[in-house]
Amino acid sequence: MAEQISFLPDDPSPKDSSASPETAPVDKDRVVAYAGHQHIITDRTLTLEQIRQMMERLYPELSKDRCEMTYNAKTGLIVPIVKGSRKGAGGR
Repeated sequence: MAEQISFLPDDPSPKDSSASPETAPVDKDRVVAYAGHQHIITDRTLTLEQIRQMMERLYPELSKDRCEMTYNAKTGLIVPIVKGSRKGAGGR
């Protein structure tokens, strides 16, 4: 079952962005698939970075340093990919 999520009132409004795929707004509804859940994004002006920030509230592991957002333009599917830590588990 897909769940619709949106920005909370204290979030900054979407800003103009450059033409790169990570920051360019997309002109159709998108679905974020993460951790066995699907979240529908109906705001078509949001960039991938803004969507990542929104998802970070639900999933703290999706921080900017550790997450890469992949987007399929044909299907409108966004999949956040979490990268491992550089120091590893020992981190001394």
